[in-house]
Amino acid sequence: MTTEPNPADQYQAAANEANGRDYLASEMPPAEVEVPAAPMSALAVRFTPAVLAELRAVAEDKGVGVTQLVRTWVTERLDAERSPKNLSDFLDSAELRRFVELVRTRFDEVMRHVVEDIKPRGRVR
Repeated sequence: MTTEPNPADQYQAAANEANGRDYLASEMPPAEVEVPAAPMSALAVRFTPAVLAELRAVAEDKGVGVTQLVRTWVTERLDAERSPKNLSDFLDSAELRRFVELVRTRFDEVMRHVVEDIKPRGRVR
């Protein structure tokens, strides 16, 4: 009993021979693939054709895909929303209070070292 050769295998062999390649896929170097740290979720957003065309043009100019461009812009805007809007918001923020407390603590610590360093030299009475 003879088996017929698989046409796909014959085609691949002919293509490899024509291209001067006679190797198996297992001989190829492994591909480098970036895997995101956490899985992402999808969100469908509708744009007018004009806005979508403009997004595509900007993305092409930047050398990125439309999805990546929109994701970057949305992330940047969310970062801006989390930031203080003005000086008054910043002055009232818990972040500023933590910073001031850290500076005060470090200042007291530095001044203790300065005083301890100067005392043996007789400069502080």
